[in-house]
Amino acid sequence: MKATGIAMVGLLTLLSFPVAGQRRRDPLNPAEIDQLRDAMVEPLERLKLYVAFARVRLDSLEQVRRDPKTEGRGQKTHDMLGDFLAVYDELNENIDSMLDARKTYASH
Repeated sequence: MKATGIAMVGLLTLLSFPVAGQRRRDPLNPAEIDQLRDAMVEPLERLKLYVAFARVRLDSLEQVRRDPKTEGRGQKTHDMLGDFLAVYDELNENIDSMLDARKTYASH
């Protein structure tokens, strides 16, 4: 009976991971998504956009840090850092994809 309880807790824990992952909002706003969509076939342009988006998020973080009147600073900082990291990860993935494509092209 104890083993069944432990197995149920484990199963419920595993099932909760996808739900938690689905709650994360997109760090990009609709205008940024449209810009990326427009630059879909231009890898260098996409990289420039991701760098610009990351820079905007870092500037926003700096504003929150400087403003002593910011309410909920800890949570805002946490959320904004998460957004920055998500944009940075996308930038990294795009760089990796571009490098892989160049390697493939060079080997043919």
